[in-house]
Amino acid sequence: MAPARVTRSKSSAAAKKSSPSFAIGFAYLLATQLTSKLLPFFINTLVARRLTPEEFGVPTVHFYLLSTVILTTREGFRRALMRDSVEESSLGYAWLVLPVGGFLSIAVPFAVVWSQNISTSTPYGQALLYYGVAAFIELCAEPHYIRAMRMSAFKLRLSAETTSTVLRSFLTYALVSYNQDVVLAFAYSQLAYAISMAVIYLNAAPNASERETGKDEATVKLIGIFSLQAVWKLILAEGEKAALIAVAAADEVGVYGLVASLGAAFARLVLQPFEEAAFVIFTRNVSSKTRSAKEKDVFNALLRVAIIFGSTAALMGPHFSWLALRILYGERWANQHFASETLGFYAILLLPLAVNGITEAYAHAVMSSSELSSSNIWLLVCSLVNVGGTLLLQKSLGPVSLLVANAVSMVVRIAFTGSYIRRRFVRLKVNTDLKFLSKTYLLVLVVFSIVAHASARVLRRNPTSLALLAHTGCGAAILAVLLVTLYFNERDALLHLSRNDKGD
Repeated sequence: MAPARVTRSKSSAAAKKSSPSFAIGFAYLLATQLTSKLLPFFINTLVARRLTPEEFGVPTVHFYLLSTVILTTREGFRRALMRDSVEESSLGYAWLVLPVGGFLSIAVPFAVVWSQNISTSTPYGQALLYYGVAAFIELCAEPHYIRAMRMSAFKLRLSAETTSTVLRSFLTYALVSYNQDVVLAFAYSQLAYAISMAVIYLNAAPNASERETGKDEATVKLIGIFSLQAVWKLILAEGEKAALIAVAAADEVGVYGLVASLGAAFARLVLQPFEEAAFVIFTRNVSSKTRSAKEKDVFNALLRVAIIFGSTAALMGPHFSWLALRILYGERWANQHFASETLGFYAILLLPLAVNGITEAYAHAVMSSSELSSSNIWLLVCSLVNVGGTLLLQKSLGPVSLLVANAVSMVVRIAFTGSYIRRRFVRLKVNTDLKFLSKTYLLVLVVFSIVAHASARVLRRNPTSLALLAHTGCGAAILAVLLVTLYFNERDALLHLSRNDKGD
């Protein structure tokens, strides 16, 4: 898929004028997730069927954690430099991601090798180094990515992520099928992914090589604040995985790796593009000094949609977790200890994840530098809660402990951002009342959750082919009823959002 070439905007005003609405931006980002994640997801299920839980856990948890630590370098630059308030002349600061990322790409893999006394001649040791190299190659495209996203080049992102992710998935499956060492198969595929991403962005956004940088202390400070925030979020989101690796059995790590990839599918496919598009819209609403009432209305509409997504997953997902594992990964994985329970709780976790994504996107778009610094303290508290909860609960709950701790920390984060947002609305002198789910949809959701629970119990007691078919049919029927109910009771949220997009 050939990427569309990105040309540099003549001015930030021109970029704003041509920027797409929330609906268009969300559509492109959703298409990115569907094409770059859905097909690879199904290919990865074929890979998982060939591996034991112990084999699957190493690349999907161990190496994923290593890559995430290194790539966290870019998050502060993205959040800071993609704000509309940042001048074009300050975008040269994006190149600072390379020396910082280069250092981490060397230091992190060798720290793991040294601390665990791993020989670099072993497949595991070699794979660690390859993942470090892949992370740095991916970071080389970051300045180009930031410029492209400031110009709302969603088509470019769609092209880059689709091409690279599909390449990685097919290569992984091919190498595993031909009996390549599992860890090296994943490492080679990650290298191919990183090279593909870098080549596409460097080819499509050559103007990013112009490293003009004006002195902008405010932007540097903002990068520092968001980078520190990214570190806290890393500890918050991934610290419990490190704790799990340290104290859990290898098969439990594998179960979590598989469940996380399946349970996060909804989050990656829907919530991630939804949150990213929301952040862009929030920053533009504030920077363009739109009406305070409209700012609040857009937030409420987005929050309602997030609650619809999350509550549906939370009340329905647990009843179909065993069925999903059985169909996608086979009976061995479905009956693995803690597997269906972990996936079921992941579905529940999607509700606070969805709400937190919108509240934080809004808060980060409107907070001042000092307010952002204060919010980092809360992230630190949440990080400690996350890691501590995982360590305390792991023995009794296994991999579910990560999700329980994550849910508690999410609630704390929502409470903090919710309190800030309420105070902001009071300052703006707008009504602080928010509209959530309609009573009709909530009632239908609860009733059919009970029906799904009863159907799931019948299936688990007698998991025959007929019972599998019946439970699948039950799920399809419930989904149809929920969609009809949404159409008649909740479509006003989307229509209201669309009207705000058009400036009505």
